[in-house]
Amino acid sequence: MLAAVDDLDRFCAQWKRELRGDLLRLHGMAHTVINGAPLASVPGEEGLSELAFSLAEEFRDWQESLRSSIVQLGSNRGTRARIAG
Repeated sequence: MLAAVDDLDRFCAQWKRELRGDLLRLHGMAHTVINGAPLASVPGEEGLSELAFSLAEEFRDWQESLRSSIVQLGSNRGTRARIAG
């Protein structure tokens, strides 16, 4: 159970630190391309497709980690039933 807490804590910290900002930057880039809007920020080293791919990979990694935590938590159901019984 503590491993699940650690995984979620790491995800939340990274979300606040970088993922949210990168996702908002991606949104700004897409808005510029799709709607012809002015650039919302100074272009970085990554282009639109590179940033999108990078974020997709990051979210896939987190998805696997969080799924593992969900499985661990779900496997505790039998333990709870034995304790309650």
